[in-house]
Amino acid sequence: MGLGLLFVGYVFVSLFTLAPTYFVTDLVGSFIIFEALGKLRRHAERFRYALAAVYAMFAVSVVQCAYYAVKYIGIIEGRAVFENVLEIVRLAVMFLLTEAMLLSLSQLASNVGDRKLSEKGTRNAWFYVVNYAFIIALSLDFDFLAGFKSAFMAFGLLLRIVCALLNCAFIYSCYMWICLEGDRDMSRPSAADRFIGKLMPKKEKANDAPADKDAEPKASEQKKPTKKKKK
Repeated sequence: MGLGLLFVGYVFVSLFTLAPTYFVTDLVGSFIIFEALGKLRRHAERFRYALAAVYAMFAVSVVQCAYYAVKYIGIIEGRAVFENVLEIVRLAVMFLLTEAMLLSLSQLASNVGDRKLSEKGTRNAWFYVVNYAFIIALSLDFDFLAGFKSAFMAFGLLLRIVCALLNCAFIYSCYMWICLEGDRDMSRPSAADRFIGKLMPKKEKANDAPADKDAEPKASEQKKPTKKKKK
């Protein structure tokens, strides 16, 4: 399923970004996200922008992985300027990918009628803009920012981790509550429906069963993604 792959891929490129071998997880994660977006682009128009961004992310990851591999082997010496430029390009592409992905998922949630989930995606997109502004501010090398950087370095790191966790949680929520074409419509009744179901006599439930069976094939024939309901 595309949403499940998207969750796994984004965990690789976001939560493992602070690991020493992040260039390897970037390569693996961007490939998984590419596979996921290939399945999701038919469900919302904005996914094509996320797919374009993941192409760039994958290209940067290949260059990044090749450079650090030959550097650690000892074939070449490290170049600080090249590494800084590579990191700037990586952060820019990651920003575009995350924003396009969050807005695409927000549109998908809106298409299935889950307004609350859609608003979470939009909120996360704006929160990621604030996080990116902190990353840029902490990366600039100006004298007047020296005091700011020393005071907010820990806060910037914490904000980065919280933002990654929120985005991962949002993608996982989409995976749990959105039923795409080809998946079984696992509609979950509301709290009121569950309460009425408990009060309903067994005979009435038995009488309603054939009607539910007749309606089930119709639900499975729907081509649009649908909103799952709680059990």
